[in-house]
Amino acid sequence: MSDRQIWISVSGSNCMSKPGKIEIMRGPEFLPGTSMHYLKRCRRNEPSPRVRERLLACMHRKDGMAVRQIAVLLKRSYSTVYGWLARMQAEGIGRRHDHAPPGRSRLLADAQIRELVSDLDAGPEHCGFEGSLWDSGLVRVHTKKKFGVEYTKTGAAALLRSMGFSWRKARPKNPKPASKRRQKEFREAASRLYCQFVNGFFPKMVKFWTLWAVKVRNRLP
Repeated sequence: MSDRQIWISVSGSNCMSKPGKIEIMRGPEFLPGTSMHYLKRCRRNEPSPRVRERLLACMHRKDGMAVRQIAVLLKRSYSTVYGWLARMQAEGIGRRHDHAPPGRSRLLADAQIRELVSDLDAGPEHCGFEGSLWDSGLVRVHTKKKFGVEYTKTGAAALLRSMGFSWRKARPKNPKPASKRRQKEFREAASRLYCQFVNGFFPKMVKFWTLWAVKVRNRLP
């Protein structure tokens, strides 16, 4: 249900070939003061999907993977992944988070975000709504009812994107599927038509080609 993708840019060697770029180490030399266990724990407890992507990129780099390989694996651009790794190598693992942008603060706290993600994964029926799919209207009603926070339609869409969710168009479903009796009748009718076609068509074709072959043979000198 979520689109969480990651990319990293690294050449085959430890040193970047283009001038002006920082050398990004790989393996144990990348973030030497941070263990793989610590990276996994941070990623497991991190509510932000963007930060989880960056931590996953660091884990791949610490495993010795090339930046370009990581970029392909995580489906991010080379420059994006390179920027993540270079920034955290220069300033530490704490720079996995972006600087707070200007503007008003978020309406929901981190704990509320994690709770909302669990509710969305569980489905509308689990939260007392009818149907099996979420839409922006249901999400707005749910956040207002549970957290006392009211979002606009645009704000609800932005909130879902920030949590790693993406919209999917539901496939149409036949509201009145055929009964088992009707399905059985259809299969029997189809079987009868097939038998009639085989028993009636092929003998005629065999007879036609046999007569044609006899005529051709009689005309031969």
